[in-house]
Amino acid sequence: MTFTEILYTGKAVPMFAYVTLTLLAFFVLMRNPRAPLNRIFFFLAMVSSFWNVAMFLVLGSQTPEEAATNWKLYELAVLLLVPTWVSFALRFAGKSVAPSLVYAPSMAFVPLLFFTDLLFKGVTHDGAFYYEVNGGTMFAVYSLYILSYILYGLYKLVGAYFYSAAEDRMRIKWVTGGIGVVVLTGSIDTLLSLSGATVLPIAPATSLIAVAAIAYSFTVGESA
Repeated sequence: MTFTEILYTGKAVPMFAYVTLTLLAFFVLMRNPRAPLNRIFFFLAMVSSFWNVAMFLVLGSQTPEEAATNWKLYELAVLLLVPTWVSFALRFAGKSVAPSLVYAPSMAFVPLLFFTDLLFKGVTHDGAFYYEVNGGTMFAVYSLYILSYILYGLYKLVGAYFYSAAEDRMRIKWVTGGIGVVVLTGSIDTLLSLSGATVLPIAPATSLIAVAAIAYSFTVGESA
């Protein structure tokens, strides 16, 4: 795989996102390594990095079978990323929930992802450079779970906005703005997928925008 091929096929985007997200993870953690919120962000950013590595592998797959295997790694990262986002949002909003409760729904999807075709039946090549997912019978349920969990985290943050100090309100604006990009593009992506339309691999760019916005929120006022 040459550098030109990486640029032409879009593989440079997840590579750049991987490096940047890793740097952001350590940047925020080093601001206050003992703060729970900083630690959760570190895990959030590192899972996002793994997510982008998986996307890079999908884009670089030589066969549909290889792409299907790599896509499962990509979705595994999603199943870790979404509850981590909820944990971050709850902590940001001053709520305390047992991690086992937050991660349990995602973990229930893992066996379905790896041992059945209920979520994904495989992938097909689009004739250019991207693989499209063939959703299983529970793909719509899975997509709804992902979207609803993201929205739940946003709901908690918006609720916290109204009783927060001015400084914290500015931080919440940055966080909700970043995640809002993910919600908007993710909704469009899901609708296009369900309709059978071609979907562009924009997740690496949106994940980078979201995590960068959240990282910036740590620089507004005092670190959490």
